[in-house]
Amino acid sequence: MRRKGCNWLMRKHYTKPYIEEALLVLLKDHNLDSISVSDVVKKAGVSRASFYRNYLDLKQVINEYVERIFNKQYGASSNMKDSIYQILLHYYQHRDVLILLEKNDLLDMMNDVLFQTTMNEINALNVFNNKYQPYFFAGAAAGFIRGWIKNGFDEKPEVMVELFVKSLSGYKEVE
Repeated sequence: MRRKGCNWLMRKHYTKPYIEEALLVLLKDHNLDSISVSDVVKKAGVSRASFYRNYLDLKQVINEYVERIFNKQYGASSNMKDSIYQILLHYYQHRDVLILLEKNDLLDMMNDVLFQTTMNEINALNVFNNKYQPYFFAGAAAGFIRGWIKNGFDEKPEVMVELFVKSLSGYKEVE
């Protein structure tokens, strides 16, 4: 995976992406528990020292990748449906990675990212009303997205927005 002829500085810059890509490729055919650091560095074309200069273990590789890919700002929108759509569209665009994480029982790594995304959106929409609200909605969003992943992303993001909003409406008015 490493490009031949790159100087040392360029190789150092590309080490993390090479390691991430190699691990994701290996996860397609193997469970995380059966993949070794040696497997990853061989696939990535980097040294073990380069791996350990950047990471403690394979779970840290996945954690940092998940944070980098999914912990993004979606742009403040005063329209809740638009905000939800932007988030779901981003997840849909990275569905292959999410399916790999689900297959390897690694979706819990998404919880911190979903909490931060939820907090950002609550603040952007100016609807914060208590300190437990972000936890409530992040948990609901995590379950909703987990179901979408387990169902193979059968529905497009546009459909999921409508289902999500309908789910927020609830079944009975709370008095």
